Amino acid sequence: MKKTSLAAALLAATGAASAQVQVYGLVDTGVVIETKSRVNPANPNNVPGNTGTTVRMPSLTAGTPSRLGFRGKEDLGGGMSAFFNLEAQIGMDDGSLQAPAGRLFSRAANIGLSSGGHTLTFGRQFNMTAYSLFDSMIIGPGLHSIASLNGYLGTPRSDNAIAYMGRFDGFTFGATYSFGRDAATNTPNVPSATNCGGEVAGNREACRQITALVKYDAPTWGVALSFDQLHGNTGAFDPNQPFGGPGNGILGSLGASNQKTELRILNGYYVWDKTRFGAGWVDRETTSNAVYETDQYWIGVRHDLSPNVRLFGQYSWLNTSANMDADARLAILRGEYSLSKRTYLYASYAHIDNRGTFARSNASASFATVNGSKQNSLLLGISHSF
Repeated sequence: MKKTSLAAALLAATGAASAQVQVYGLVDTGVVIETKSRVNPANPNNVPGNTGTTVRMPSLTAGTPSRLGFRGKEDLGGGMSAFFNLEAQIGMDDGSLQAPAGRLFSRAANIGLSSGGHTLTFGRQFNMTAYSLFDSMIIGPGLHSIASLNGYLGTPRSDNAIAYMGRFDGFTFGATYSFGRDAATNTPNVPSATNCGGEVAGNREACRQITALVKYDAPTWGVALSFDQLHGNTGAFDPNQPFGGPGNGILGSLGASNQKTELRILNGYYVWDKTRFGAGWVDRETTSNAVYETDQYWIGVRHDLSPNVRLFGQYSWLNTSANMDADARLAILRGEYSLSKRTYLYASYAHIDNRGTFARSNASASFATVNGSKQNSLLLGISHSF
């Protein structure tokens, strides 16, 4: 009786405040088999041949990372609403929070206002690089995705950020301004962290990040153009890979506020009946002690074979500037079978062909491969959302 009364009181209070709060999440885990994993992952320059096959349960699997989140919305009247989003990332292999730098809500921690087609958001959140990729990245951002060639493309978020987004007759315009992109240190679970918290007295450029987006969506197709600029500071490094994290053989520094890395992304998608096509191009330039440039491309397709069966394929390649001997090719095949609206089984296969000094892997840096090697990876898993 007390439980019923308490529930009724809570429902009444919620209704009186015209607020909605939702608890949501995703649990996704599986087993992966990977060839040519480095025997000694701490040494990024292991000689070829010092590898073995790994069978393990990864913390990041084929779809999107497991998470637990809370989001709420309150009607303020006059067409305006307040909203919030708190979201934590969970490693299903051991139940740990994948939360660098003491974070609890590493995926999202923000609050904002919305009115009509306009939103204004404050806190840790997706930046415009993320919104430009959502529709054209056919597979991702899990263990097998275009993020295998550049970890930042799987985690384009900003700390200390203010964001605006507006939608008008099929067009979407957006921008973010971050006073300090990310204070977390680059680790295997956080490959795109920058150690660049910013908010330095007397130096407004330190760790500043600006992103912008223009996007158009028609009923069956869409195209997006985005820009992303990040300044460095003492001890900071480039979140873009290669040159930006462990397991690459090259660690890119952004050790001063006048050093920066920039991304220009053009991508699009097309839907025909039960088939979806996506393609994109990422032009990246990092200016630090030297100038590094990469061009990354991808094409992908998804076909819904039946209400329960979905097939995916994606091919991506990355070319570096002439002064860097580091290129890679990545092919991915994936299939999903739905057991219900919320639960599905999946199988994912990926093949990476590293060239020169490139040593990217489908795995985290702790299980990376060696320079110039080819790696095969097979992942079998299950995913449930709530």
